[in-house]
Amino acid sequence: MGNHAALIRAEHTGKPVVRRGKNFIEFDNGDGSKRWVGTIEPLHYGASKDQEIETGWQADTGAWQWKIEQNDHVIHARSVFNAGNLAEWRIGSSWCILDPQSINWINQDNSRQQIAIKQAVSGQASDNVMSFPAGYGVGKHFEYIAHPKRLIKHITIDNLSDLPTPTVTGTINFEAEFSLSTSANVDFWLDGVKWAKTNGVRVRTASRIECRDNTNGDALLWYLDTPTATDSNIDGLNNIVGQYEVRRQGGPSSLFITVRIPYTWIQTATFPIKIDPTYTDGYGGDIQTYKDCYLSSSAATTNYGTHIWLPTNSNSRHSVLEFDLSSIAATATCDNALLTLTHDLDYGSTDLTVYVYELLTANGNWTEAGATWNTKDGSNAWAGGATGCGTSGTDYDSTAIGSYNVTTDTQGTTNVFDLTDAAVKDWFGASNTNYGIVLISNNTDLKVYASSDNTSTAYRPKLVVDYTAAATGPTAAENNQAQVSDVATLTASGPTYNVTTADDNQAQVSDLVSLSLATTALTAAEDNQAQASDAASLTAEAPTYQLTAADDNQAQVSDVATLGVYTPIAAAENNQAQASDAASITFSGIELVNITVSQSWQAQTSDAAVLGGYTPITPVQANQTQASDAASITAEGPTFTISVSDAYQAQVSDAALVYSITPITPAGAWQAQVSDLASVTMGGLITHGTRRLYPVNTRTTGQLATRVTHTVNTRKDYEVDD
Repeated sequence: MGNHAALIRAEHTGKPVVRRGKNFIEFDNGDGSKRWVGTIEPLHYGASKDQEIETGWQADTGAWQWKIEQNDHVIHARSVFNAGNLAEWRIGSSWCILDPQSINWINQDNSRQQIAIKQAVSGQASDNVMSFPAGYGVGKHFEYIAHPKRLIKHITIDNLSDLPTPTVTGTINFEAEFSLSTSANVDFWLDGVKWAKTNGVRVRTASRIECRDNTNGDALLWYLDTPTATDSNIDGLNNIVGQYEVRRQGGPSSLFITVRIPYTWIQTATFPIKIDPTYTDGYGGDIQTYKDCYLSSSAATTNYGTHIWLPTNSNSRHSVLEFDLSSIAATATCDNALLTLTHDLDYGSTDLTVYVYELLTANGNWTEAGATWNTKDGSNAWAGGATGCGTSGTDYDSTAIGSYNVTTDTQGTTNVFDLTDAAVKDWFGASNTNYGIVLISNNTDLKVYASSDNTSTAYRPKLVVDYTAAATGPTAAENNQAQVSDVATLTASGPTYNVTTADDNQAQVSDLVSLSLATTALTAAEDNQAQASDAASLTAEAPTYQLTAADDNQAQVSDVATLGVYTPIAAAENNQAQASDAASITFSGIELVNITVSQSWQAQTSDAAVLGGYTPITPVQANQTQASDAASITAEGPTFTISVSDAYQAQVSDAALVYSITPITPAGAWQAQVSDLASVTMGGLITHGTRRLYPVNTRTTGQLATRVTHTVNTRKDYEVDD
């Protein structure tokens, strides 16, 4: 199946998908935790990377008979091998066509002996494979294998006898020739230099060829991977790097590219052999953060970043991999982590243990396209030298984070490595210590796992991580302001919810202590300031809900409802409003808030020494607010209102004789608002100090109140008695 995301979903039937990314799919476990399943090859495409990649060939109409369109690149193909312009690789309006021509023997003088030409063979589509059996004649086949980030082209030779004996002499190579055409914006770059396409000039390289967009700053579109040939000798994993040659032969559009493999290698190879020039998508293939590669001491300067296998033993083959878990929040807890690798060769019955080690930071910038036995990126040595990333304590941490005792390696057998949770947790978040892992066994015998480039989708490496997100707390809003998210359904006995400031000069919400059967909503006010609404439905005895200030010019509110205990509240900093202790509260249903000043220019509220009487409070300085004490608060469910009287100062006014729900909003752009809606069921009268405030248009003729001399600031929603 060409849709790996669909395979993963099938493995998790019953678990809803909650999130997707380019290389992962995430499920809800139903117990508060999530399951993140990541791969090295891409799973999704599109602007949001949430559409599942499908690499199975689909029927097409018109000039093309086959297509693959559910990816960041598009592939079109014809159904007959010698029809011309066999396959097109396209990203947007940029395209390239490599059309197979003849296969040949060629020597150092470019003397050529034709082996075969392409035949009128119809393609056979099977999932992600488009094959042309005997496309070059008996025993000589051609196939396309579609992969999420590349299009693999294989020329397979069954036996040496299927090739004629060379008649050319000298240094002989097997040559596969392709004609080449592109959209006008595509240039070819060889070894960092743009191909000038000079007529009659041949240019060769043993490295990959990059295709760049000359209308977009020479941005990488895709590339042709380093050509390789692989035989069937599994003991030696006998691979060789070939060579590209590009040439122009005639007019500007007469362009050709050939792949060359030494005849001397073919003579000693174990057949069948595969010659492999491959396209890789420069967009869809993320070679930096999702990568795997094997390293071979017998080919110490050869890169196997696109190979289908990940072989490992103790001394001559190591494999390196890296998954990207940065999409999981760094604050989350890793509950379980399982690495699944699948055997792709029946290599032998020797029992051994394969270990998983974490790479150290010195090797953190290894690359899939550059890593070899000697180097981590094609240029710079591994930290431990030319040892295939195999030096304990230098290349990798000496403590294994997982292991598996391999007793059978039948093709298709999976090994599931249980990784250390704490180690994998360190791979979470944007800033992490994930530099990849290396597979090393304790035996010289080989075990061969499938890589992310394996032609069998189900065999590719997979990491499954169960994690639990950290409890939801405050998040920073914009402009460095604190935002307090909702706290809902606190139903257990005595939960504590801590919310602190995100930065200086921010509002702080202290613990909710002993909340039972209570729901408390905390929402953001306006202009990025925190607003805390009062706790509703606090039905247990002696709950305490406190809001304190973090710095200058911040509002502090202590709202003590149905107090039966002594609640100390202290100031957060000098020059802040301070709520003094509420002591000697002996009557249920009475709300007492004492606020005194710690310095000038602060609001003060004197103690209500004798409840039931009216105690007027006056400002200590000009432009300060006053809060009158609550008099005659004798019924259950009093309302405590807080409004803003000035652009930078908080005013507290105790509600006396309040009989309606009183919403208060800020008077200035940068002040916090606290509303207290508690069990008010009668009337429509709002008393503020010795003055009465009425909702607009509700006051009736004759409703007057005593004039006072101090100033009361109001908002447009209320009228004031004159």
